[in-house]
Parts: sequence; C-alpha cells; structure tokens
Amino acid sequence: MTSGHSSIMFTVGGLPGAFISAGMCNLNILWKPFGKADRKKFTIKTDTYRYTLCYEEFMNISLYEFIGYAATLIVAVSLMMRRIRQLRIYNLIGSALFSIYGVLIGAWPVAVLNGFIVLINIRELILLSRRDIVFKAQTVDVKNSWYLKYYLNFFREDIQRIFPDFAILENEDYESVIIMRDVLPASIVILRKTEGPEAEIILDYAHPEFRDMQNALYFFRKGCDSLNLEGKKYFVTPGMEKQHIRFLKKMHFKPYPQRKNWYIKKIGVKDV
Repeated sequence: MTSGHSSIMFTVGGLPGAFISAGMCNLNILWKPFGKADRKKFTIKTDTYRYTLCYEEFMNISLYEFIGYAATLIVAVSLMMRRIRQLRIYNLIGSALFSIYGVLIGAWPVAVLNGFIVLINIRELILLSRRDIVFKAQTVDVKNSWYLKYYLNFFREDIQRIFPDFAILENEDYESVIIMRDVLPASIVILRKTEGPEAEIILDYAHPEFRDMQNALYFFRKGCDSLNLEGKKYFVTPGMEKQHIRFLKKMHFKPYPQRKNWYIKKIGVKDV
C-alpha cells in the first residue's frame, strides 16, 4: 500500500465489484493505462481506492457475462426515461436479454420473471399504439391569462435554458395557443406579432412528460390554423439549445441566414 491507495488484482468476475465500490464512494473514476512495460493492465483509480484489472481477462469476457452486463445497462437506462413509450421499449429489450441470460446460466426464476416482464411491456406497447389521443388548440391571451402566467412561471428555469432570450414585453403584441392533449395542457406556443411575411415563434415549449413531438406535429399540421397568420409565409424561431435544434430539424426548419441562431420553415407545407 502506497500513498493511501490499495492495489488489487481482479478477475473478470470481480469487475462489477470494482465499479460498485467506486460508485458507492461517490468519487471520480479514472481509467489509466500503465506504462509501456505493462500495457496489458488497466487501473480504476479513485481518491481512496486503486483497482487493477488484467486486460487479457477483460478481453476474454464470456458471451454470457456480456449479455448480463448489457441487460443490466439497458434496464437501468430505461428506468431513467420520462417518455412511457421509450421506457417500455428499452425495458422490453433489457428484460428479454435478462431472460436469455437466465436460460443460458440455468437461473430459471430470472428467466421466467423477465419473460413475464417482456409480455407486460408488449401488452402495454400494443395498448399505447391503439389509444387515440385527442388534440385541441386553444388560444389564450398572453398578457391577461392567469393560467399562462402560472405555466410560464412554473417552468421558468427550463424555459430559460431552452429559450434564453424569451421575454414578454409590454409594448409588443403576441398571440398564443395551448395544445391540449386529451384534457391536459401539453405545450404552449407564443408568437410575436410583426410586420412582414414572418411569424415569429418566440416560445414553443412542451411539458417534459409530452416531448414525443406529437404536440408539435399537430400544431404545424392543424393547430396553427387557430392563429391569425394572414399575410404570413414563414415560421421563424430561435434555436440555441442542442436538443431543441435537433427538434427543429425534425420539424423541417432550416437555418435562417439573415438571423444568427434562428431557423425558418414555410407555413402550410405538410412535410411533418
């Protein structure tokens, strides 16, 4: 033992233990290869522990173990998802791998339980696909709607993250529409009234639980008809956050050369 660190040789079977121990210490983990004379070993190094793993043993991990690790990772990722459909899909894949893993190692309770979870996920996905969602666009008064003010204030931090320049100014006019998903307000779109052929979308914010793009698809296909777009030919909107930019591109917005960090889309084109 030197400098307060311990050095332990792990077999492949001990690999999860190294990850769990380091994770429980809540410390930064550093993968660091040894010098040229010892390139076949790796370390997992923290402020308290130093684990050594043989490279050859790591590369010789069995197919069974690989399936088990992959299943663990996929199930863990699925549980962090907010969108129900994605959660079900990833959980189905992870549970299927766990069921296969259970069969391969002869752990029948593991195989049966996860096989049952697979069936549950399939059933729920079928029900989701058959369920008809009712959308409705409801116009609201931007400056006088108490609910709109409450909504914007409730999600203020997230809105500022995606739309850092968003602000409602007293000397400007706006139009707004709430996209209802069944009976729930799923997203809010606010347009600033301007001269010329451009309709400025200064806010297109979806509730975190309804970010599957269906709200936006409804708005651009039909919901925008509830707004006064007479004389307008294009939607323009800012895009500064990476995830929001990806969303805009999926909605067929393109970079707007005349305005930095803005995107443009022709109104009335049914391409989404």
